[in-house]
Amino acid sequence: MWEFFMENEPPSHNDLVNTTVSGITMGEISYRVSNLIIDESTVGFERFLREFTSTVINPMQGFNRLIRGDMWKAGSPNKRSDFNLVVSTGIHNLFFSKNIDDSKTYLTLRADLNYGDIFEVNKHKKPFDYFSLHTEFNIAEGDDIIGIFASGVLVDNKLYLFENTDNIFGLYKEIDILINETYQLSSTSLTAKIINRVPISTSIKMQNNLNVSAIVMGATNSQYAAEEGKDYNLGPGASGSIGIKFIFEDIGEVYSNYKRYWIHTLAGAEGNEFVGLLNTGINLHLSNKTALGLESLLYDRYGDYEYYENYSSSNTALRFYVNHTI
Repeated sequence: MWEFFMENEPPSHNDLVNTTVSGITMGEISYRVSNLIIDESTVGFERFLREFTSTVINPMQGFNRLIRGDMWKAGSPNKRSDFNLVVSTGIHNLFFSKNIDDSKTYLTLRADLNYGDIFEVNKHKKPFDYFSLHTEFNIAEGDDIIGIFASGVLVDNKLYLFENTDNIFGLYKEIDILINETYQLSSTSLTAKIINRVPISTSIKMQNNLNVSAIVMGATNSQYAAEEGKDYNLGPGASGSIGIKFIFEDIGEVYSNYKRYWIHTLAGAEGNEFVGLLNTGINLHLSNKTALGLESLLYDRYGDYEYYENYSSSNTALRFYVNHTI
């Protein structure tokens, strides 16, 4: 009788690793973001809106505040950590197989949140005292392109390499989710980063980053996964990224980043998956808080399989947008 109510299948690799570790990471980020919104000194509609939004982002904290009566209790303004939020909207044009005559246009909505300052390592006393969260939704009829990148510091320190430069080394917990026409990918990883910021002149700075990640568990879609009884190819792997940015004071910035993922299949079509994302762009300041941006992207994928034909594909995109700092 009891068998009817009990699980009769063992948990998958994804259940054991991705769900648990990703839940911890996103839970910590959502807790800190919700605290940025709460302000117990406000009243009326503003107070309601803050409490409602905070609860949507972190339901458990909202429930606890409701039970304790904190939602309507008068208090002092919260002491907030420094943060920077940039929201963007514009047009994302995807070119299939790099063919300019075969394309689709999307509405792009993006938000980039930096919690704290990555270079102020003396303020990073606990994990996630600094984190970054990038979200983007590119929307077209019957199709969406989604990107979510979360990175939180675990431990970091300054490096003393050259005079008049800022250099840090750190270990970060990261989650990447990419859904586009070329591939669908998710990865949970531990990442080592070296970040370097160099003043070239009084008005120009160059920032470089080099990242190497151990992917604890990753997943990619594959036309062969269904033949193995899976929705995705699942397994551990590694990734690496390199980036450079030139920051021109009062003018804007120019940047380029490339990230490459390798996932070795433990469940699914046996073999190795390689996917990459290259983005290069420019932001020009229209005012202190508003900028005009142009970005090109390359999505590429290669599958090297043991028992199936190898597969490769790539698409390019061009994005035009306006962003505003809140």
